[in-house]
Order: sequence, then structure tokens, then C-alpha cells
Amino acid sequence: MAFLTAEDRRELTGAALNLTEAELREITKRRRYSAQAKQLRAMGIRFISRPDGFPLVARTHYLSLFGGGKVKTTKMPDLDALQ
Repeated sequence: MAFLTAEDRRELTGAALNLTEAELREITKRRRYSAQAKQLRAMGIRFISRPDGFPLVARTHYLSLFGGGKVKTTKMPDLDALQ
């Protein structure tokens, strides 16, 4: 069974599925994973912890809270309509 790397997912979706370490540092103003998790809880942001303690925050969840609503998706053009 083949798994997609983070880079593969970005190529397919145009964005990472989860917030990056740099984004979490910017949001929480904390470097340690445990401190980031504490800050995320205080902000009401849901996450799950990886085995190493890094808090995984779904990008869609974060954007639904702070990004102005729904995440924009692009539609594929209807090429059949051109015929």
C-alpha cells in the first residue's frame, strides 16, 4: 500500500492537509509541542497529537474558524459544454 507524502498531497490538493510547524508557531507563539497544544486548547482549536507530540490541526478546521467561512474549492471546467 503506497502512502502519499506531504509534498504529493500538496501537488494534488494545492495545499497541505494540516497546518505546518511554522504555521503553528506563528499562531500559538510557542515552540514546544506541549505549549502549542495548551494554546490551541485555549483558542478552541481542535487537534490530535502525533506520537511525537506534534499537534495536528486540519487546515479546513482552522480556516472554518478563522478564515472567513468555507474553504474555497476550484471546480473543473465542463469541457463537454464547449462542443
